[in-house]
Parts: sequence; structure tokens; C-alpha cells
Amino acid sequence: MMNTSNMIDEIRAARILAGEASDAELKEHKQLLESDLGYREEWNEWLNAWQLGDDAVLQMNIDTDGALAELLEKAKTRTVDVSVRKIRVRVMRLAAAVAAVLTIGIGMRYLIDNSKSEYLNYIAGDRLPMEISLSDGSKVTLNRGASLEVVQPFRGKERRVSLSGEAWFEVAPDSKHPFIVGSGEFEVRVVGTQFNVRNVEGAETFNVEVLEGIVDLVRLTGTDSPLRLKAGDGAVFYHRTKTLDRVRFSMNNIAWKSGRISFDGSPLLDVFATLERVYGTRLVANDASILQERLVGTFAYDDFDHIIDVVCRTFNLRYEGDSAMIMVYRNN
Repeated sequence: MMNTSNMIDEIRAARILAGEASDAELKEHKQLLESDLGYREEWNEWLNAWQLGDDAVLQMNIDTDGALAELLEKAKTRTVDVSVRKIRVRVMRLAAAVAAVLTIGIGMRYLIDNSKSEYLNYIAGDRLPMEISLSDGSKVTLNRGASLEVVQPFRGKERRVSLSGEAWFEVAPDSKHPFIVGSGEFEVRVVGTQFNVRNVEGAETFNVEVLEGIVDLVRLTGTDSPLRLKAGDGAVFYHRTKTLDRVRFSMNNIAWKSGRISFDGSPLLDVFATLERVYGTRLVANDASILQERLVGTFAYDDFDHIIDVVCRTFNLRYEGDSAMIMVYRNN
């Protein structure tokens, strides 16, 4: 059972998912996603339910006038059962499409017309990453708090998405249709590869790491030539100095995705930064000398509490705090 509160307007949601929303509706929807956590969480439920119907097709004859009347009646309770069946419903009128979603269950995905694309805005929650399958076979994993805007299915000569936050991309090869990730003042352009993009609001850097294939990093606000990155390469752009450096790929940079973190004599300054990125908990040392201690060890799919316990036992430290911030002290 999925409860839809007054945050989501079913008719507007169906129009957005079906690619029928107006510019004004899309603008209002985007503003709500950015400013209202409750709206954002409920919209993610709609997207997840919408994707359930991606594998099957059902042709139905629908009484559109009756469907609209039933929609209005059901909208009074705003409580909808989610079916486990996977159905794609073709309808000719939007009212019937919305009613089909509510009557059969929000888990039913519908199409108004195969020639029309849908505007989708995925936003990962604060606890777990979100996995997304795109129409071309590409896969995207959003890190916690990240968002991805995309029109599906892809149309035209490019496969273009817009990213805020951090995401891992596995791009299906297609030399005739480049895959482009827009993020801030950069574009990452590829044909087929696996790479990570990190553009977190308030962070000091913009980062790209390439595991497989080749990508071109383009700075939209600059005049420099694209920076070509091959497998094993990374790039760091420093917002304050406006400098772009090529660096070596580090598996720790994708630990949030792989679940494996390895430190080989790394200072705790770097260890804390990695743990913050992977687990979303800020780590602060009350003594600067703590950050100079060096850690050797590998952690695979361990929870945050276990790792910080190991660190503190290793260097005779203690910590206190909550899921948002941990303060680390030396034991007296």
C-alpha cells in the first residue's frame, strides 16, 4: 500500500510522467523537488512505481468519461494500492491515463504515445543510492542526495542527462549517439564507458573518474580544449582557483558504489574525507594532530560504526555524535 498525501497532485504527476506537462507545471514541480523533502520522497515513490511497468504491454478499452469520474472519486481518499503486475497501458486521453494509473495501481506504467518522451527527475534519498535503467540500456547509480534529470526515451542525435551530486554511469555503446552528462559548468561526453561524476553543492572540487573507456571533459565556461580521460584517469577541478588537473583513478573515489575502501598509509585527513563521502556523516577532529595519523587497512561492505570503531581503537581515540556529525577526540 502506498499513501499519496496532499503533496502530490495525481493529475499533474501523470502529465509529467507521460510527457504531457506544460512548462509551468514542470517549473513548479522542479521547485518543489528542490525545496520540499516530503514532496521529493513521495515523488521518488511515484517514479519507482512507474518503473515497475517497464516489461509488459496490455491493450485496454477504457471509458474515458467514466474513468475521469472514477479518478475524481478516488482522489478524495488519495490512497492507492500498488499492484505487483507489470502492465503498460495505451490510452488516448490523459484523463483515462491518470484513471488507469489510479484504478489499476500506481505500479502500472502507461504510455499515451510511443512517439512522445517523458521528462523524469530522479532524486536519491539520504539513506541509500538509487539505481536507474535508461532507455538505451545505460545504467546510472545515484549516490545519496544526488539527482538526475533526463527525457526518456532519448531522442535526436545525443543522449543527454543532467546531474547534481554524485553518480556512477555504465553507458551502453552507441557511436552514433554520444552520451552527455551535464553537471554545473562541465559536460562529460562519452560513447560507451564506465565512469563516476561528482559535483556536490558546496564542495571545493568537481571530480570525474574513468574505470573503462574514454571520456572528454568539457568546461562550458572556459576556452580550453576538452580534457580527454582514459581508463585509469581522473580529473579534479578546483572551484576556488579555477584550475583543472589530471589525476590517477582511485577505487576509494567510488567506494560508495563498490562497497570496498582501502587505505595504504593514508592520513586520517584523507580517511575522514573518504568516509564522509561514502557514508554521509561529517567527521571532525578536535586536535589537528589526529588528522596526521596514518591508517593501513581494507574494509569491504562494513558499516560506518564498525570502521570508526576500528580507527579509534587503532589510534587510542574516542568519538561522540550522531549520524550527521561525529567529533573525534584523543583519549587522555
